[in-house]
Amino acid sequence: MTQNNIMVVNPDYLVSGSIVASATTCVRRSVLANRYRGYDAGNKYMLFGSILHEIFQKVLVSDIKDPVEIRQLAESIAHTSSYAHDMYSIDMTEKSLMDGINEYLPPISQFLVKHVGPQAKDKIKILEVKDIEETIWSPRFGMKGKIDVTAECSINGAGSRQIPLELKTGRPSYSAEHKGQVTIYSLMLSEKEQGRATLEGVQPGFWLISKMGQCSTYHTLGQLLKV
Repeated sequence: MTQNNIMVVNPDYLVSGSIVASATTCVRRSVLANRYRGYDAGNKYMLFGSILHEIFQKVLVSDIKDPVEIRQLAESIAHTSSYAHDMYSIDMTEKSLMDGINEYLPPISQFLVKHVGPQAKDKIKILEVKDIEETIWSPRFGMKGKIDVTAECSINGAGSRQIPLELKTGRPSYSAEHKGQVTIYSLMLSEKEQGRATLEGVQPGFWLISKMGQCSTYHTLGQLLKV
């Protein structure tokens, strides 16, 4: 709603969900980061994150759980030409790259055994991967985003629903920014699936902290208002 009491139904500009989530700590930071994007040469942790996202998505789609196969896949991905420029820009050798990547692989393997497939023993079960890097947008809410993994999941044995799964490769964090991002993706995904989105209809989203193999569920009902 504008100052002139005009309601915008189909906005010309959609704001990224991650930018909206980052505004929970500082509104100015999210605006400045979106409008003034400078060149960033990156660092090894950003490179690790890019490679681990690709590894995680491919093992989910291909249903690879064996640690040896996961490591072989990691090596083949890390040695592709698409990451050569990033390695060169931060002066990193292939050995240093793989040493860093290998630290994350055992927890990912444990996560796959624990959560993926109908026979998984945890209360959160990933039954099917629906999409990878799904681009989603909602003119109603004026937001857009790209979900790491859109999965058909069952929680506590209840009926399956599509919910977002985000991979976090940095240090463990349960900040409002991370919760907000998952909440926004859940909101837009619920709107897409049901044709509308209400607090009662929004499904929980969850994210995986790759270095710990820990999966955290964020129940959006009620908590959405706090974010």
